[in-house]
Amino acid sequence: MPYDLEQFMTDCRAALASAPGPSGREKVRVALERLRANRDFVRRVCGEDAPHGLHAPHEHPEPAVQALRQMGGRTVIE
Repeated sequence: MPYDLEQFMTDCRAALASAPGPSGREKVRVALERLRANRDFVRRVCGEDAPHGLHAPHEHPEPAVQALRQMGGRTVIE
């Protein structure tokens, strides 16, 4: 099963609760790299199928996750 947004959010909360400074943020960065490897998630939230504008793919008070898709020129990083 691919790493998904729910797992990412759980990992982020745990990382920031246990280490609120730079080491916790590094754990979040590593988790984000894992999430970026989920091509279905990236396509759905950031790709051509994603709605334009700012939206929240995950509803939870903290930490917040937002996605922004602009019309026109954009670069997709893989």
